[in-house]
Amino acid sequence: MKQLSCLSITALLLGATALLPALPANGAMTSNTNPFEKGAASIQYGPQTKLKKAERPTRADEYPDDIDFKIKVDCNSSKLHLNCILCYNEIWGFVLDEVDVESDGYFHVSDIPGEYLFVAVFDHTDHDGSTIVVKEKVNIQEGCEPVMLDAYTATEKITFDAVTSDGSPFKGDILANNEVSVPGAIYTGYGNTEIYHQTLGQLLTCFFHLEAVDKDGVLTYGPQEGDIYINSLGNDSEIAVVQVRLGRTERGFEIVKMQAQGTASQTVTNDADSYLNLKNVFSPHNTPNSWIEAGYAASESMGYVSVWQGNIEENQVLSAVYFEEQPNMDMMYVSAPPTNDPACDFQIIPLFGTHEESGDNDFIGRGSGLFLPFMLDNGDGRFKVLDNAAANGFSRDEWTHSQEYIYPNINAFNPYLEYYIPSGSEETWGNSVPIVLASIGYRHNTDSRLQFAFIGRKGDNRYIDNQNCKFKMTADGEVISERVYYTSKDFEYWRMEGGDFRSTRAEYVITIEDENVIVDGIQGYNKTKIYYDTNMSSANPPALRSLQFRDGEGNLCDRFNSFDDAVLEFYAGDFEMGQCDYGYNYFFNYGMLNDAIAEYAPHGTDEWHSLYPEEVPELFTEVAYGALYRAPLSDVTAESEDGWYDLRIKLYDTNDNYQIQELSPAFKLNKPDGVTKPSVAVNMAGREVEVLNMQGINVYSGIYDNIGNMALEPGVYIVRTVGGSYSATKKLTIN
Repeated sequence: MKQLSCLSITALLLGATALLPALPANGAMTSNTNPFEKGAASIQYGPQTKLKKAERPTRADEYPDDIDFKIKVDCNSSKLHLNCILCYNEIWGFVLDEVDVESDGYFHVSDIPGEYLFVAVFDHTDHDGSTIVVKEKVNIQEGCEPVMLDAYTATEKITFDAVTSDGSPFKGDILANNEVSVPGAIYTGYGNTEIYHQTLGQLLTCFFHLEAVDKDGVLTYGPQEGDIYINSLGNDSEIAVVQVRLGRTERGFEIVKMQAQGTASQTVTNDADSYLNLKNVFSPHNTPNSWIEAGYAASESMGYVSVWQGNIEENQVLSAVYFEEQPNMDMMYVSAPPTNDPACDFQIIPLFGTHEESGDNDFIGRGSGLFLPFMLDNGDGRFKVLDNAAANGFSRDEWTHSQEYIYPNINAFNPYLEYYIPSGSEETWGNSVPIVLASIGYRHNTDSRLQFAFIGRKGDNRYIDNQNCKFKMTADGEVISERVYYTSKDFEYWRMEGGDFRSTRAEYVITIEDENVIVDGIQGYNKTKIYYDTNMSSANPPALRSLQFRDGEGNLCDRFNSFDDAVLEFYAGDFEMGQCDYGYNYFFNYGMLNDAIAEYAPHGTDEWHSLYPEEVPELFTEVAYGALYRAPLSDVTAESEDGWYDLRIKLYDTNDNYQIQELSPAFKLNKPDGVTKPSVAVNMAGREVEVLNMQGINVYSGIYDNIGNMALEPGVYIVRTVGGSYSATKKLTIN
């Protein structure tokens, strides 16, 4: 039996680019975007498209002066309503809407001459879906005839008819007179019909619901289909039409992508047998900060990232919240096999996350969980897991660019860091201390552009840690922000304090402490310190971009039976933020580090020993990653009582800017008999400690030496020092 649910569609992670259903990637609202009205279409422009009234990118001198030309739209106004017109030339893409039309019925445009692409989008007033009129390779010159965008020519209908993993129609309940007449398979979900261009990438997204929408207590309409009407474009067209549907069924989270063959009338379907599936186990969080309000009984987050020609285009995340717990909340089904057409290569990365138990409430509130890493359907019954350092969370951002390849994007992924998971597997996520993936783009003397995410060893994104970390940022010793969840507004408020813009030239120190991690029952932490001096010629600090361990066979692993041939590997560099007016793009240029240091310590001892990382030139990746450093773990000679070791990475540039990350615990040497020895009082005798049971409840606070007098029940406990730092943490077994 299906449960009551509610739907929130949002962009969850740092630097996110889209807020659906009504906010385009450029942050501007389109006209007629109320998704609760029959026939209304929610249109999201592609990430390269700006409002016409926005400032155009600076032209190079070789571009000619602007000319004036006109655009005319023709349609049956009783059945169609113009939503927007997208226009693309050699410099940029811009959008016009109905408020731009002049009294003579024409759109008057002033821009450069040359070859243009025009796309007119119409909403239907009597049914769902959209009408699209495309004109490609239009030569615009001084005195040319008006461009005619005629909706009457859009006679080709592309219909999408998806099925779920059990063969049911991929839609929600069908309504008749505001009552359910035909039960659907989808509890909650949505879809996007997307239009792509071979070289420009995503042009637009048309959003639609897959469920009956409860508005003010009334079921207003049933599911939409997302079909489109389009004009005939011929075999040489560079336009592609795709659709993505995602939703919650009784079997779990399901997502499907479909791609039309050309733009002629057709029905596009998928096959229930094409679904891959994965069972996901989420390790518990520590959630030390209670300010996150627990609410609904259960919550999931689901969404996807669009990938066109290997480049990240956008992301959209749906939060599905249930008043009663759903079945199979750990299951994910994906029907998204790769295409065989290199000119129209559209793929999706499913985004799926869930939340963990907290006291009497099963799940922490919406939007604060752990998300799976980026992964694709590999086409051979396996998921291909992608490292997401280039995305810095879920967003398509400046890490996917370089000075030489600013527009369009270049490939955002690093093949060396990929790994595979067979369909039908069970995978555990969140059972490792993450690195802090931080970018600090200092530019214009105005904005620190600080972004950071917590990425686990398998690429899993611990978004909940962003809301539970200890954060502090100072400038010349003055506190800018010292609250749980940093935002760029904190920096802006500090700059304007007192009413005047203060100089941003200063020595900055950022500290981030994440104690929200439990690894095999052990309290874990990441302590990150970042220093940069904006008085220097190089104002950006070094950045750690990925961290992995591998066994002697090259497999990802952080729990070893032997350190023979095992290695630590991490990508890092001294990235400098650049700027390009062309397309409003920003990017980071790679710079060499002055020094990269790796150290290890037996867990909880603070007794550090050197590892010896060396650069691997053949695995250098300029964009987003930098240089790969590799250190053999055979140099680990100090013994650890419980087998676990802590790790510290120190990165320095030539201007003494630095980033230091300390991870505890980081990797483990299993005991030969498979039994971990009980912890002993290393660095704890005489110290104030707290003892937690495996449910995270404090059962003792006091001097470590007095634990034996407490008559604790048999079991496993976590002992950690208090008084400012958890530099010593031990597992205690009471028999």
